[in-house]
This record gives sequence, structure tokens and C-alpha cells, in this order.
Amino acid sequence: MAPWYVIWLLPVAAISRDRVLIAAGQHDIRYWLNGVLFDLTDGALVGCNGHQINVFENRVPKLFKPQLVDQCVTKTKNVQLIVPRAPLDWLVHSASKAATVNIWNANATFNESNSYVTDAKPLLLLQTDDAFVYVNKPIEGNYLDFLRLKPAVSRRPVWMEICPIQLAQSVEAMGKALKLSGSKYHGLVVDFGNAEVLANPTEDGLAFRCVLHTDGADDLEVLKRDYWAGFNFNYLRDLADCVTDKAQWRADPAGPSDQCLLVTEGDFWGLVMPTRIDGPDKPKKVVESALAAVAALAKPVAVEGRESPENEPINDPENPPVEPCPAAVAALVAQLVGDAQESAKKEPKKAKIRAVKAVKSVQAEPVAA
Repeated sequence: MAPWYVIWLLPVAAISRDRVLIAAGQHDIRYWLNGVLFDLTDGALVGCNGHQINVFENRVPKLFKPQLVDQCVTKTKNVQLIVPRAPLDWLVHSASKAATVNIWNANATFNESNSYVTDAKPLLLLQTDDAFVYVNKPIEGNYLDFLRLKPAVSRRPVWMEICPIQLAQSVEAMGKALKLSGSKYHGLVVDFGNAEVLANPTEDGLAFRCVLHTDGADDLEVLKRDYWAGFNFNYLRDLADCVTDKAQWRADPAGPSDQCLLVTEGDFWGLVMPTRIDGPDKPKKVVESALAAVAALAKPVAVEGRESPENEPINDPENPPVEPCPAAVAALVAQLVGDAQESAKKEPKKAKIRAVKAVKSVQAEPVAA
């Protein structure tokens, strides 16, 4: 009996380097990530390296229905094949715009050792107009459940309209600056509120077009101050190259610096994990808290046995309102701001904005007794 097989036409652009294959792993110790997933149940192409994932839906025929594995929790299993990078790299560099894909034994199962049965392993034949490549065996292993990732983040109420070309150019320029500086960390700060990409949170960044929108009741003006996150510049640049300016970019408004960034456009969506990096606002918050403390000291204080200062007559000569000395207030402000600057200099990795100019201290004029 001839082996069961399927044939379909696969657009080369669907797995091109600027879509799915670019996110697949390379020489990863998790060997099942070193290829592209062909999901014959949900009809998706998936590339993932553990830090980013790109998914192209409706690019593979849905030939199989989900197999029920556990009825109690309604757990299902899809028919999937993990195709290695090498034949797909060859396919991408072909001059043809599409390839014919032949698959034998696509629904072969794993045995107890998590490998294909020897006489029932899947086989693939990829053909273009000028050549063909034969895949003797897909990568053995269980791919991650990519369908669980998108619903968890696609309902975020705040989304951004970003020019991907400007973002990719700014990220690339900042990434080159990091490489020239000899830094072994490739993390960049992306300030979505101010539309800036920063290599160093204490210095100026490069601008890109970013407009915030909300599907809920979020105050965008308040949100802009802390709407930033850190990313690996290679992954963020690659994701920006995958979409156009019609894509929607979403980060969790409750904690964007700790959450992954989701990008959706049509049948394509991608996720990038954040990196641990200091953002652009920490010294500013220190100075604001210092000014708030000064304001609290400047408020009049009620004295026991007397009415509150708000209810006292202003022209009462016996109980004049207590007013702080302007020179003392200015000196205290200068001291607190100076402490914030010194702290930022000692711990530059924790500094998030440029140093704030110290308030000039004004000496009090002598008053005759």
C-alpha cells in the first residue's frame, strides 16, 4: 500500500526571513526550536527561539481535527511537524515565489521515548521551479503550545500605532552604538510615552512615531509617564521588520516593563519578551518626592488650644500665621535635589533621566532687631 500523503502549494513569503523563519532558533540546546512548526490542525506556521515567537496563521491547510487526549480537561493534540532550518533556508533563497509540499505519514505518532516509530516517520519533499529538497525526518519533539500565548495578551485595553520603519532604524542605530561601546548586554529602553529609543536611560534617545490609543477608560496622559519597556534590540528590530504601519502594538498598561510586547497584523502576530533594564524615570520620582516633602513642611500646622490656621483671622496681631522662611525652604530643596544627583552618579545603572539642575540657594537678608 502506498503511503498516505498530502500535497499543497506553500507561498515562499510565508516562511521568509522577515516573517517566521527569522524567529526560529539557531543551534539552540532545546533542539525542537531549531526549525519551523507546520501545524496541520490549526493551519499555522510558527517560529520561536524562547525569547520571541512569530506566528503566521492560515498558511498551512487544516487537514486534521484535534485529537482528544484528556476528556476531563478537554485537552486536545494537534498534528504538527517541525521542519529543520536548513531546507527552509534553501527554500527562502530560491527564485520561485511558491513551493509544492509533499508529506507522507503526517499523522505519525511518537513512541514512549518521544521519537517517531521507525517505519512510520513523516517524510517531506519540497519542490520549486528550479530544484527540490527532501527531508528524511522532521525534528522529533513536542513544540510549545503557542495558541495559549496570544489570547492572554490580545485583550489589553491600550494599543499603539507605531511606524515600524522608524522604530527599526532607531533600534538599529542604538544597537550599533551599544556594540561599539563594547557592552555585552543588548538591551534597549523603548519609551512609548515619549516615543524614544534609548541605549542609556540617562542620555538622549532617537525618536520614532508612536501614538497611543485605548479601548477602555485609561488616562493616556498619565500613562505616558511610565509606559516604557526594555527589549533585546535584535529581536525588536526583527519584529518591526515583519509588519507595516497598520499593525497594532500592545503592552500591558499595568506593568509594561515586565510584560511581553504583542504585535498583530492580519494573519500575522508576534511576541517579544522584555529584558531586565532600568527605565527613564527613577531620579525624576526621587526629586518629585523631595519637593512633596518640602511642600508638606511648608503647610501651616495647627497648635493645640488654638483654632486651625485656616479659620484664624489674617489680621490677628497676637496669633499671626506661621510662615516658613523662604531661604530655609530653598536650601532644603537644593539639598534634597543634590542628594538625588549624587545617588544617580554613584549608581548610574539605576539612573533613568538626565541630572536635574540644582535650585540656587538664596541667602536671607539680615533683619534689624
